[in-house]
Amino acid sequence: MYLATVTCLRDFDQMLLQAESIGKFVEPCTHVVVINDENPDLNFWYKWLMPYYKNHELLLYPAVKVKSTHPKTLKETSGWNSQQLHKFLIGLNCYHINDDDYLILDSKNFFIKPTKLSEYENIIGSGLLDFVNKTPFKICNEYYAELFNVEPLEKILVTSTPFVIKTTLIRQYTRESLEKIFLEGENSKGEPVHPSEFIFYSYLVKEYLQDMQEIVIGLQFYKNEIDNLAYHIHGLHTKHVKICGIHRELLHMAYPSAIDFLNDWLYNLGLENKLYPIPLNLDYNQTK
Repeated sequence: MYLATVTCLRDFDQMLLQAESIGKFVEPCTHVVVINDENPDLNFWYKWLMPYYKNHELLLYPAVKVKSTHPKTLKETSGWNSQQLHKFLIGLNCYHINDDDYLILDSKNFFIKPTKLSEYENIIGSGLLDFVNKTPFKICNEYYAELFNVEPLEKILVTSTPFVIKTTLIRQYTRESLEKIFLEGENSKGEPVHPSEFIFYSYLVKEYLQDMQEIVIGLQFYKNEIDNLAYHIHGLHTKHVKICGIHRELLHMAYPSAIDFLNDWLYNLGLENKLYPIPLNLDYNQTK
């Protein structure tokens, strides 16, 4: 098993924190990092990331070129949709990685405790389930049900990282078929569909979901939790959670005191990189 992150220059600061946390807390492993920008400066990324990989292998790649000629494509292919696609292209060996399984991280994820990747080998996706009617993905769920010619799922894998992907499931597909699903998806009414890599994967493993043993493998903090940060941070230390994520919307809304609190917490974990306030960009042509 290896780690994989699809990132972009917008999330550079968060990637430094992720890289440092891997170097500090994760046993030696391989980390595949895909830069989902137009003509990324790989030398720049190597210069800043490599110091954290003294005991780990960093494999850094520019995102392979993808395109859509579909007239109803919702987003530019350098953005949110293509980020989801690249998460699966990694498993399709488009980046020359042959291991069976990998743990997907978003840029916002970082490790907070000593970790072995073997701990995640038997996890299905995000490790947790949620009812579709509690998420904004109803149309997407119906689209994948049409695609797989089955009834829509009532429960899906929680749509967050960390997320375990089995390579054998991805290699049922070609690059062209995945590009069509994620960049050109439309339902039977001809309406374009916002894709979800997590719901798509839920259909790949749907026969295992009913009896799935749920386990929390990561916690994300969102803007609605900003008023109770101390409570939530304390909760991390009383659970077996080893991966955390701070959503950019929280960092956008946070007052300086909240940012200071988070950075004091990181310092006490032994991490030198910091979290910074983020001007919120609602243009989802960017990587999420």
